[in-house]
Amino acid sequence: YLPAGLDVMTRVLNRIYTFHGRLATFGAERRPPWFYLLMLGGVVLCTPKLISTPLRAEKSGYRSAAQWLHENTPVEAVIADPDRRISFYADRAGLIYERYPDWKRADYVIAIGRSEDAPTPEGWSRVYSTPVDAKDERELAVYGRTQARR
Repeated sequence: YLPAGLDVMTRVLNRIYTFHGRLATFGAERRPPWFYLLMLGGVVLCTPKLISTPLRAEKSGYRSAAQWLHENTPVEAVIADPDRRISFYADRAGLIYERYPDWKRADYVIAIGRSEDAPTPEGWSRVYSTPVDAKDERELAVYGRTQARR
């Protein structure tokens, strides 16, 4: 999809401004200079991120929490999750929340923040916690019910 998208953007930019004095083609269709400028821009924008962060290192706590949930919860467990990735990676049903989790409908609740920030309702306890990643001070905590859901 990326090369096709770049070709479309190249054609649009070529209609707006055409480079003159292009090199002669050698029997094959040459891409306009816009294509190469767009590719160069993409590489320049992406290279610092690739150099500074090893692949899959960002938010490694999400993956470790999802793995813990996958290994330690029943298949039918419902997870209240502020980020769809955790319930998806854990292969469990998820209740997505933005600000406050639905403690009544969930079997497990994921909270991301500092440990002192999260008040826990009665009947719930922290069952797993991990840092979000090595550079982040926030913590990803998994809360589970201490008593059966009614």
